Amino acid sequence: MANLVTAVLGLISFMLLTRQLSTERFGDWVLFLALTNFADSIRYGLTRTSVVRLLTNADKEQIKRLLGSSFRLSCIVLIIFWVILWLTWGIWEHSGWQVINGYKLFLIWYPVFGLAALGWKNAYGLFQAEQNFNRMMLVRVSNIGLFVLFLIINLLWLKLEITSIIIVYITTNLISSMWCTFRKWDGLFYLNHADKITERQLFHFGKYSMGSLIGSNLLKSADTFIIGSSTLMGPEAIAMYAIPLKLTDLIGIPLKSFSMTAYPRLSKQFLKNNMEEVKHIFYSYTGAVTFILSPFILLCYLFADPWFTFLVEMGTYR
Repeated sequence: MANLVTAVLGLISFMLLTRQLSTERFGDWVLFLALTNFADSIRYGLTRTSVVRLLTNADKEQIKRLLGSSFRLSCIVLIIFWVILWLTWGIWEHSGWQVINGYKLFLIWYPVFGLAALGWKNAYGLFQAEQNFNRMMLVRVSNIGLFVLFLIINLLWLKLEITSIIIVYITTNLISSMWCTFRKWDGLFYLNHADKITERQLFHFGKYSMGSLIGSNLLKSADTFIIGSSTLMGPEAIAMYAIPLKLTDLIGIPLKSFSMTAYPRLSKQFLKNNMEEVKHIFYSYTGAVTFILSPFILLCYLFADPWFTFLVEMGTYR
């Protein structure tokens, strides 16, 4: 339900944005989001998977140490991103090179977005380890729900353009992060418990999961980057390509949901060296995912045309 509600709200925001932005500006938005997701796969791939693995078998003091160390490590990676992205932006500005606006928006605004979203994204590791998907859904809905509400108001009255929309998008992420910080879910209040040994543990495991996440993200987003870099296609082609790509995201909902619930259970049994239970959990979840996805993929294939027509009609470009 957490992933489904998020996906539905994401689809609504997608259709609202196509009615508010020109084809070119919407292509810039899609490119900005694709680059943002790719950068997040580096940042949180390094910490989230490893912190979930260790939190599943941790006591109260270890939880504080893990959350504090994870938060500090995420801050270090974010600072590195600040330096690289703003330095790149400065070089491009002074060189006079022509850069697609989506790339420019990413270079300028991702460091700000990264800081604004740090709290709630870091808290996701705790939610997943605790299997607290109700809390995860509330945090995510508060985030994207506020953004959808703004888009409705913007469509009817404000008529703001893409830069203002990105600023509001960052603000809604900041509100969710402040909530997580206030509830002590993200690790900010546990920074004094952070230590280098725990950070080293997180890093050494996280570097492998980060590589896996980067690979899977590139597999999904590389075509968007290539289209955006093409002088013949550019942002308009990205906007058109984003519609069928949005449909393929539906397939990921059950797969992502099952993997999020399976991973903490697998980690806990692995840390106990209970390999028979690990195999049992793995085969059970693999069978369930296969059983659910097979008819779902068939339905997507059979009703691809109506779905595509629905999205185009509901999200007619301005």
